[in-house]
Amino acid sequence: MTDKEKKLIDKISLKKCKEILSGGGENYSDEEIIEIRNYLFELAQIDYEVFVFNQNKEDLREKEFENIENEKNINYKNAA
Repeated sequence: MTDKEKKLIDKISLKKCKEILSGGGENYSDEEIIEIRNYLFELAQIDYEVFVFNQNKEDLREKEFENIENEKNINYKNAA
């Protein structure tokens, strides 16, 4: 993830996290909420990195397919 992308991502405020987590009637300490928020943030970063990795793999596959098609076209033209 680039620095620019990291700057675009802000963590949810502690206050907002409390609102979300207390919706189910549970009570968490500030430390627990921060730990939960950090854990979820790390999971989101991993998910994003996997997404980018898979996108790059797909791009490489498409380029390989294009190269194969181009080689076939060249071979057909040379054979004719």
